Amino acid sequence: DGLGGDRGSWTLTSPAGEMPANQERILLKKPVVATGFPNRGGEPIKLFTDQMWVDSTRKEIYTESLLRMTQGTQEATAKGMRADWAGEKLNLLHDVKVIYVPRS
Repeated sequence: DGLGGDRGSWTLTSPAGEMPANQERILLKKPVVATGFPNRGGEPIKLFTDQMWVDSTRKEIYTESLLRMTQGTQEATAKGMRADWAGEKLNLLHDVKVIYVPRS
């Protein structure tokens, strides 16, 4: 939470993590839950995965692991994801599947 002194758009939780020697990134271990707060309001985005990197040099969070993402009634799965700290960009990388349920 707070990502590098900036408040950021993400809150991350994990029971454990490690920081490789001489690097400016932390590897969060499972279960990792990332909650994103959209800049334009609306329901938060929740990501669930087994590991996630928090990179203070790039100001990104990313994973190559399988993940599940939810936002309200919408759900997506993918292998790999990259997002910036500002909450302006989130890319699902491979094998993306989305379930979209329109609001009534």
